Formats: sequence, structure tokens, C-alpha cells
Amino acid sequence: MRFALVVLLAGCAAAQQPDVELQLAVAGEMRPFRVGEAIPVTLDFTTTGLGVFRVDTDIRLRHLQPHGADVFSATPAEGWRDPMEHLPWKWDSGRMGSGPPHATLDSLHPVRIERDLNEFLVFSRPGRYTLKAVSTRVERLKLESNAIFLEIVARDDVWTARQFAEARAVLEEGAPEKQPEGVIHTDKENAQVDAVRRLRYLDTQAASEYLASLYGTGRRSDYEIGTALHASAFPDAEAEVLTRRMADPKLGITQDYLVALDMLRARAVRRQRGRDLTQEEWSALTESVRKSVMEAAGQKSPQAKAETYFYLFATESRPVSPELADRLIDALPGAPDFVLYVVLETNWAKIRNARSRLEPILKQAAARSSTPAGMNVSGLALRRLAELNTAAAEEIAHDKLAAGNSFADDPRLLEFSLPSSPALDRALLSQYKDGKPVEARIARFASDAVKDEVWQAFDARTAARAEGSPVCVTPVFAYFFRVDAEAATRRLAELRKNAQGPCAVLQIPGLEKQLMSPGLERQLTRDARSGDGPVRETAYRALSEAGSATALGPLVEALSEGEGAKDNEVFAILNGKRWFVTAEAYAVLKSACSPDRSCSAVERLEKESRPPYALSSWDVNEAAGVFLVNHMFENLAAFGAFLEQFPQGTEFRWRTGQAAIRQEEVERRRAVGLLLAEHGMRLVD
Repeated sequence: MRFALVVLLAGCAAAQQPDVELQLAVAGEMRPFRVGEAIPVTLDFTTTGLGVFRVDTDIRLRHLQPHGADVFSATPAEGWRDPMEHLPWKWDSGRMGSGPPHATLDSLHPVRIERDLNEFLVFSRPGRYTLKAVSTRVERLKLESNAIFLEIVARDDVWTARQFAEARAVLEEGAPEKQPEGVIHTDKENAQVDAVRRLRYLDTQAASEYLASLYGTGRRSDYEIGTALHASAFPDAEAEVLTRRMADPKLGITQDYLVALDMLRARAVRRQRGRDLTQEEWSALTESVRKSVMEAAGQKSPQAKAETYFYLFATESRPVSPELADRLIDALPGAPDFVLYVVLETNWAKIRNARSRLEPILKQAAARSSTPAGMNVSGLALRRLAELNTAAAEEIAHDKLAAGNSFADDPRLLEFSLPSSPALDRALLSQYKDGKPVEARIARFASDAVKDEVWQAFDARTAARAEGSPVCVTPVFAYFFRVDAEAATRRLAELRKNAQGPCAVLQIPGLEKQLMSPGLERQLTRDARSGDGPVRETAYRALSEAGSATALGPLVEALSEGEGAKDNEVFAILNGKRWFVTAEAYAVLKSACSPDRSCSAVERLEKESRPPYALSSWDVNEAAGVFLVNHMFENLAAFGAFLEQFPQGTEFRWRTGQAAIRQEEVERRRAVGLLLAEHGMRLVD
């Protein structure tokens, strides 16, 4: 019986084993391949069973030490090498989006994957090799392929020279300086990538040195070139080229350039010594590279100089030296937008004390006009200038409003509180009549003195729209609700009644905080009870972003009305910026949430929202503040205003995620404790 049971179990296991096969082949006709020639292979996944399988179809260029989903091997073990076996990178930090691309495999739909074998194995000696593959592309399966035989013949110097010349011609034709700014030629870029791979697969010193001479020049194929450098058998020659090119006055030395040079030099040293570098040797090598780059940077063009100092500054593992910080600040006037933006956004705390030197730089950047397509450097510079010189920032903001030439900066620009004036009123009204997109500026800064004229201009715009087009109420209505809420309420009702499309809603996405007013909040509170889905969702979203704490009650009450899914409204209440969800509100949220969408968030936040309430510290981009459950406060003043919702005697507890609390957090905790005491509250252990 035991024997019969074993046989039965074995039969069941065999019956459950998916009938999936992996076939390895050379793409095209099987033939001998020269040393240095590309070897395209195919992986064919098939099944004759009834199952349906998900196949990972990701074929990104190999950039890690492991082979990945497809592992190739060859025998004999001599005469070839793994070009990436020396890399320290063994896994990706993560993938954006919904996961790797995939295809469906069933009996009627086989799946083919095409790869260049040269990414995984590089043959340097003629011979007959047996090649196999193991793949984990099919879910839960580890598939072994058939064996194929490769005939590798000696390198043909004439053929190699021709391949090098052809690939070089393609890359020279596509040099960055010959391409118009912002123009992408897909066919040409694909040809460049192919040319880089041809040179990489040649695996000659001449090809490696040529690719090193192109690296870091802003080509869209830079990633391919960098990977080719790491795969090369000639790291010492490549390192010499990169070192020599550091003196190029037009070449900005990027982080990728620094990393590549470090690794190539380390590989060359490893070859000479026959062992891995110690940590001390690595540190000395890296410091030597950084010192050389620092010396070369002073002779570069303004943009290249700023780029080089920035990447040295951003990649410094130790506290940044005053000399490097000074050089970076002096170079900022010549910095490209990307560098200036990152310095002001991420590294601001490290340089902000240089007030007198930064102010003229910030004034120049803040006064720039920008477009929606570019990085919003001027808006960020205006905000930073306000931290150093409020009057100067307000003057620039006023000039921008009067000129009407920088609508991409509105989210930053509208953060200012500028006094109204007849001149500013006339400028904004004139811009609006001319069709410029200044509705939000009017809503934030125009006085009630021009109310009637703004109404007339709004009516003229509405009448001029195309027949049958929807009426989407723009941010200018936030102005009407600020200066004459009663008239705005009537006019909005008329527009919605007469609308020919479903778009008569208040549209102020991203500007809720700057444009909220008591009149607008009252209208949005009424809209939260609307039977029109878009109107209702818009109201919840806007109040979640900028509604006062008093809006919580009406939103929770409106949530208990009506039918259908209410998850968007539930999330809006949970994530409200200016209110703390009460126990009574959680009871309503639990009855309105969906088990498969919002209920888990409700349960989690309710558990975290019980006294003593948890406080913690946060640090992002060198800015710091306080967390209270799911509320983030950028300063103690904002946290203090929020505390008005809690009764005296409320208790809080400080939660730290580190074994040893840092001194900055100790000081922040002490300041929070004093603030709580001022409100009749306290921190408990």
C-alpha cells in the first residue's frame, strides 16, 4: 500500500507539473561567429498544456553582476568571460510603475525573447563551445534549455577595422553639437545605440578608448556607453582617457563620470595587484579622483564649472568643505536649470548662510520668465529669496504680476501676500481681457474695486467659447467668492443650470491653499452634498487640501447621504490637511468605506489616532518638521495652529525610529514639549 501511495503521489505531481519548455537557438542561420562579433540568440517559451502563464518580457540592457532572468553558461570554462562579473551592483533599488512588462503564454501563443549573448558571455578564443540557458521568466518555474553548439573562429582584423569605422561614422554623425536643442530623432538615436553595442562587442582597446572619449557629453546613448565601459577588458586604457578628458573646459564632470572613473581605476589596480582593494585603498583612490576633478573644475566654462562643483558637492560623503561650498555658490550664475533647481531644493540648508552672496543670484533667477515646459527655477528662487529678503522677493513678485509674463510660477507666486493697488488691479484686468491665463492671479491679488469689470470680462469670455463646449468654472471664480460670495453663488447656479456639458465645477487643482476663502469654503461645503459626481468629488478634494477644521463636520455628514462607492470621499476626509479626524467621524467612515479599497486605511489611521497621540520627527531634503499621525507640519507655528482643535490636557507621545536619537531630534522634541505646555497639553513617556 505504501508503494502504491508513493506511485500515486508521484503521478499527481507529474500531472501538476506545468508542461512548459524553453528552446535556446541562435537567431537566424547557425554559423561560425568571429571573436568580437555580435551573437543574437532567441529564447522560445512554449506549452502544450491547458495552462496560461505570465512571462516576464523585460529585456533592459544588463547592468548588474547577476545575469538576471536568463542565466547563460558555456563549456569548456576557458576562452570566455562574464563581462559584468566584477560589478558591485547585484540588484535594482526598485522599479517605477506596475512592474516589469509581460506577455501571456498558452498553447496557442508562444513567447519569444531576443538577447545578445555578448551581454552575458564574451568569447576571446576560437573553439567549439556548448551553450545552455536557465530562465526564470515564467512564473514560479525554473526552466532549463536545450544545449546548442557555437563555433567561434579567430578575430578577423580587416572585418574588425571595418566594423569600427562604420560604427564610429554613425556616432560622429550624431554628435550632440550637431543636433538642434530639444530635437529627438528616434531612428538616429537607435542607430547610435546599435553603433555603441557594435563597438562594445568588438572588445578591442581602440573601441574601448573611443567610447571613453564620448562618455559624458550629453548623448542619449550615454547609458549604453557607460555600460560598455564597465564591460570592457581594457579598464586601464579607458581610465586614462577619462582622466585626460577631465581637462576639457566644456565637459561637466557628472556623478556617473566620477563613479565610472573610480571603478575603472579600481579594476586596473586590482589587475596589477591580483587582489581586491581594501576599504582604505578604495577611499584613497576616490579621494585622488575628487582632488583631480576639483583642480580641473576651475578652468572650465561657466556651465561645466557649475555642473562639476555641483556633483562634487552632491556626492561628498563627509561634511562638505567650506572651499567646495564657496566654489559652488560662485559658479551658480552659470549653472543649468537642473543644477540650480536641485541646489535650491535639496541642498539649500547647506548654503543658505551665505546670504550676501546668494541674494544677487536668487534675484537674477527669480526675475526670469518661465514656461510650463521648463523646470520652475524662477518660482523656487523667489521662494528662497523670500527667506533671505522678503521685501526684495515681494518686489519681484509684484513686477511679475504687473508684467504677466510668467504663469508657470503661479503656485510659488501665489504664496505671497501682496497689498492690493489700483495699478495692480488694472494690470491684471488688462491681462485677463487679453486672454492671458491670469485667473488665479486675479483670484489671489485683485481687489474688489474691479469686481464689476472682472464680471464683464468673464461674461465676454464665456460668451465667446465654442458652441456646445463645456463650462468649466476657472480659478477666477475663487475671486468672486472672495469679494462677493452672494453674487458668485447665484452666478454659479445659473451656469450649472444652463450648462451644455458636465463641466460646471470649480476648477482650482493645485491652488486650493492659496485661493481658499470663507465664501469659497461655504460653496464647496454645499457642493459636497451635490448629486453630480464631479461636483461632489471636486468639493471633497478642494476642502481636503485647504478647508478649515470646521469643514470636517459637514463633509462627514454629507458622506452618510447618497448611494454608491464613496472611497474618494473617504480618502479626502482621512487626508484632510487642516483637521484631525474625530472618533465620531471614524464611525461614519467605517460604515462608508469599501473593504477592498479604503477600509484598511480607515482602520489603520483610527488605530494611530488614539490618545496619547503619536508625534515623530521628519527630515526631507534637509528640511525638518513634525508628524502627527498622517499630518506633516513644516514648522512649529503650523503645528501650534493645528493644536487649537484639541482640548487642554491632551496628551502626546514622541516616537523615534532610531535606537539612538540624534541631537537635532532631541532639540525638536524639547521645542515641541514647550509648545504643548503653552497650549495646556503635554508629552508623556
